Amino acid sequence: MTSDTVSIAGRNQNMEDKVAFYTPRKKLGRKQTVTTAKAAPSLMREFDLPLAIADLVAARNKLKARYASVGLKFTIDGNLVGDLGEAIAVELFGLQLVEARSTAGIDARAPDGRTVQVKATGTGSGPAFRQTETKAQHLLFFDLDFEHARGLVVFNGPERVAVASLPSVFTGQRSLTRGQIRAADTRVENSDRLPRVDLAVESGQ
Repeated sequence: MTSDTVSIAGRNQNMEDKVAFYTPRKKLGRKQTVTTAKAAPSLMREFDLPLAIADLVAARNKLKARYASVGLKFTIDGNLVGDLGEAIAVELFGLQLVEARSTAGIDARAPDGRTVQVKATGTGSGPAFRQTETKAQHLLFFDLDFEHARGLVVFNGPERVAVASLPSVFTGQRSLTRGQIRAADTRVENSDRLPRVDLAVESGQ
């Protein structure tokens, strides 16, 4: 994985439902509203960082505040963001991570058996992809706000939908913009999304 599945009944929305999306890299409490036929309900998009991760972020934020006068940022990036994304996917979607990350392009399996690639950003950028022999059936992409210990499920759907705008063959790494990945998510049928297992637990299902 690069840095850069308990169904929930009764959540089908009609064609004119309005779904709240967060504006990238602004405080997650500030929303803008768009109208879309297929976008996931906002309840399934927004989340608090799991407790263990929130504790890590809180410690980082204390360090950042302590050394603000000398400009130390203690930026959370690189492989750590990737690992945090996978941990969040386990908590929110009940994924089982593959052992030893042995298959390039596949990070986990969903409860229904689907292979999943997990990507995350802490900077508001879109996901980056490399050419791999094995393609995951599903993609989860998270935007993490470490300042407020919140997160957003930006994409939850078949990976082929997400990468449709990329060349079929390329070398190195290619990225989608945040606009492209959000637009791709609106093309995902709700029946193709992985359900949030944490919401089912909270509701007692």
